[in-house]
Amino acid sequence: MNKERPLICSICKYPKPDLPCTLCHTTDGPRGPGFFLFDFVRGSWAYGRAAMGILTHQAYLGRIKGPVIMNAILWLVVALLSILVLAPWMEGFLEIWPAAMVWIPKGAGKILLTFVLASLLFMVPMSLFLNPVLDPLSRVAEKQALGWEPPRSGRKYREEFWDSVDTGGRIYIMSLGVILCCLPLSLFYIGLPLGLFLASFLCGFAWLDYPMSRRGGSRGAKFQEKWVVAKKHWALLTGFGFCSLLGMLVPFFGLLLAGPASAVGISALYFDCRVETDATDDSA
Repeated sequence: MNKERPLICSICKYPKPDLPCTLCHTTDGPRGPGFFLFDFVRGSWAYGRAAMGILTHQAYLGRIKGPVIMNAILWLVVALLSILVLAPWMEGFLEIWPAAMVWIPKGAGKILLTFVLASLLFMVPMSLFLNPVLDPLSRVAEKQALGWEPPRSGRKYREEFWDSVDTGGRIYIMSLGVILCCLPLSLFYIGLPLGLFLASFLCGFAWLDYPMSRRGGSRGAKFQEKWVVAKKHWALLTGFGFCSLLGMLVPFFGLLLAGPASAVGISALYFDCRVETDATDDSA
């Protein structure tokens, strides 16, 4: 005899708890996509709010040591690779084109190209590499919003992690496609802004996997479901991803807290995403 499957909350996308839900009692539900500029600002503000929160809230401060150490290690690796490998390659790339075709000074072009290329190459591996130490912070962010401890998905942690690896791998392939398309265009007016826009969106999409990997019950949220959410809320994620990328460049903050701020921010921002989901959960 089949067990009755628990109802899924339309706001937090978890099986409805017996406890009163702070979030459900203070909102009518996710707003859904709005005017894209407003959504971009909302996504950007979510990152800024998270950056301030992890520095002031005791719930985060008690768990921040490991994430800070791992963030610093990975940030240094990315910085060295960008300076020693990508920047010289970008300089050589710009040298082979006629000066009249380059619309900005070559020095500034090299810096911007290196930043965009580093974002596309390293942000997805960073979100995956830091997952074991950032996932607890992500859960704390959800608890702060809900007022109760969010449930586990019913899957083992390694199953959630390998699901994230699968999602990250697909996003990384998209990133390589963006590089192949935008790099030749970088010598014209469209290449750099287009590359930065797509890098920001893919960055937001990569971090979105933190809250979504816990949804979907025992089967997990499939990549197609994550992609539907990302497409619907592209402006929200682009604003978030843009600030996440800029956060990497802020002295000291990028070295220590860029990753933790991204994990906390996207977990709170997820509740602003209108997600079409089944009314029941298959984990029972």
